[in-house]
Amino acid sequence: MKALAGFVIAGLAVSCLGAAPPPPVGEERSPARPIGHESVRIIQETAQENFAGIALGLLAIEKSPDEAVRIHARVWIDDCVKLNKELMELARRKGILVPLAQIRLPREELASLAGQSGLEFEKAFALAAVNRDIQAETALRRFLAEPGDEEIRDFARQALADLGPRLENARQLGRKAGLAERQLNPPPVGEKLPGTENGSPKPSPPPLRFPPPQM
Repeated sequence: MKALAGFVIAGLAVSCLGAAPPPPVGEERSPARPIGHESVRIIQETAQENFAGIALGLLAIEKSPDEAVRIHARVWIDDCVKLNKELMELARRKGILVPLAQIRLPREELASLAGQSGLEFEKAFALAAVNRDIQAETALRRFLAEPGDEEIRDFARQALADLGPRLENARQLGRKAGLAERQLNPPPVGEKLPGTENGSPKPSPPPLRFPPPQM
C-alpha cells in the first residue's frame, strides 16, 4: 500500500504542483502584485497538508471496514486534490513555484497507522484527520491575515468553508471510536477569523457530503 500511495501522490504532485505552466495561448500573464514571503510559505505548507491528507485517505480506504470512515477518506482525498489544483492555479497567477522536492509525505505517521487495525486504527485515523485539518485550518487562517491581496484572502475563505464540515465529521468519527473531547477539540489559537470583519463576503455553505454518524 505504501508503494502505491507514494506512486499516486507523486503523480498528483507532478500534475498539480510542478513548475507553473505558461498562460493559455492568447492570454498574457498580467504582472503579479508583489506577494510576501509569508504567503509563499503558507502556499507550500497548505500543499504539503493536502498531500498528507491524500496519503492518509488512501490508507483508510484500504484498511478500514467502516463505510463511514471510507466515505470520509474519499471526501478528504477529493477535497485535497481540488484544493491543490486551485492552489496551483493561484500560484501560477502570482508567479510562484511550489517546489516538488519540498513536499514530504508523513511516512512515520503512515507506517504507524498501517500497523494498526480494528478500533485502534479507527481511533488513530480519526485523530490524524482532526489534527491534519486543524493544521490546514491554521495555515489558511494565516492567509487571511496577509494584507493587500484580496484574491488570496478569498481563496482562503472558500477553502475554510469547505474544510469546516469535514473537520466536524472527523470529530464525529473520533467520538464514535471512543476518543475524548479534549483530543478532538484542542484549545483554539484564536476565536475570530481575521479578514471576516466589516461585511467581508462570506462563501456559500457547502453541500452536505457525509451521512449522519451512526453512534
